[in-house]
Amino acid sequence: MFAAGNPFAFHYIAHVERCGMRKILPIFVSLLLTSTLGAGLATADDWNPAEFADRDVLELRTEREGEGEHWFKVWLAVVDNQLYVRLGGRAADRINGNTADSLGLRVAASQYEVSGTPAPDMAEKVAAVIAGKYPSDFLIRFFPHPLTLRLEPVAD
Repeated sequence: MFAAGNPFAFHYIAHVERCGMRKILPIFVSLLLTSTLGAGLATADDWNPAEFADRDVLELRTEREGEGEHWFKVWLAVVDNQLYVRLGGRAADRINGNTADSLGLRVAASQYEVSGTPAPDMAEKVAAVIAGKYPSDFLIRFFPHPLTLRLEPVAD
């Protein structure tokens, strides 16, 4: 539509620059996509780990001073209606270095504020669930996983 040689292209671009829409349009589109496609902040009342059991991954958010928010994907396991993640060294370091009061969690179309409690007593059960759920775990299980974390929603 706005290919070179199109006489209207010049007028359109001039109009966009005159109106300042070049700066506003990307912000508007970003807000629109975030509000329609982004994860909505859910409450502790919405928490139901059984609904997450069939999901492949979830995202965790940590914060560090001077770095801000960092989201990363991890595998998940639901055992006895509790949500767990088994973390490798880098992810465990991120959790241990978190400066925020809580962690962020995105799963499906929801976002929660959660607390993470180390659960070394559940490491074997979580590893068994992960082994049955993720075929590539036949290799991944041989790497160190120093932290098994139970995730629970922070009260509103």
